Amino acid sequence: MAGKGEGGDLYLPPAVNSARYRTSLKSFHSNNSKDEAQEEDPDLHYDEESKFQSNYTSNQLAYNSTPFRHSEEDVITSTVKPDILDTAPKSRLRHFIEVLDAIDKEWSNKLNKENRLSIELPLILFAHIFNRAFIFFPVGLFIVIGGIRYETWMSVNGYKIPPSEDVTFATRFLLGICFMFFFSLMLVLMVISTTILKKLIKRQRPPLPEMIYAKRMNNLRGRETGTYAMPSGDSAACALFCYILTHQMKVQAIYLILPLVCLGRVYYHCHWIGDTIVGSVVGTMWGVFGCYFLYAIVPLMQLIVGKEFFLTATQAI
Repeated sequence: MAGKGEGGDLYLPPAVNSARYRTSLKSFHSNNSKDEAQEEDPDLHYDEESKFQSNYTSNQLAYNSTPFRHSEEDVITSTVKPDILDTAPKSRLRHFIEVLDAIDKEWSNKLNKENRLSIELPLILFAHIFNRAFIFFPVGLFIVIGGIRYETWMSVNGYKIPPSEDVTFATRFLLGICFMFFFSLMLVLMVISTTILKKLIKRQRPPLPEMIYAKRMNNLRGRETGTYAMPSGDSAACALFCYILTHQMKVQAIYLILPLVCLGRVYYHCHWIGDTIVGSVVGTMWGVFGCYFLYAIVPLMQLIVGKEFFLTATQAI
């Protein structure tokens, strides 16, 4: 390019400057041509974007595959709420059992915290009578009842009643022994089952009371140390006793003593109310089982009293 110098004359740059000028002009045009080529070729931009995207994806995969990497949410959850993560959610059944346990203990405490002689006197006999230290009283009572009302016992089970002249006092006593043997066998099976259930359930008994606030005429709770509460063995023995007498001897009124035994065990801090209910169910089940399979021990009872007894109608002919 040429310019005007002083005086209006045309100015021409020197040769060196003109060569440098031509070189810069050539590089300028080459750069413009590259930019135009890039604008005209859209695939070039696509290749660069795809290369960037592939590099980003590979870096992200490498970051995610890094061991012991925790997200920010995991770190916050593990540091702020450790108890919620470590504690498993309770099942509905377990929650229902816990609610029943709380209600059972609440109502039981209303009775065993009482300290009234008017409550203890009606319950003291029934709280002790089926305890393992006094169980021989109900067992002996079966000898008396079985000897006196042997006709009812035999007729209920379909056995022929022997003539009254053939039944002596000794025979009545032996029949009572047979009736006692039947009850004792069911009692042993019941004790085994309740012992197994106690060890499986492992429910603790009510705490030992302070005698100042809950004074009792007899420290029955002190006899029950080292054993579990559910089911109540005394309540089970009473339920077994009542069912056999009701089914075999038709003495329905005997069931009146069952709630007194259950309440007596609660009053003396030996059991919760729920323990006595479960024990009553267990004892009743063994009573049903024993009365249904009474025929299985008839040969043993015939060895005691004689083979002329406990005969069916067909055998008597």
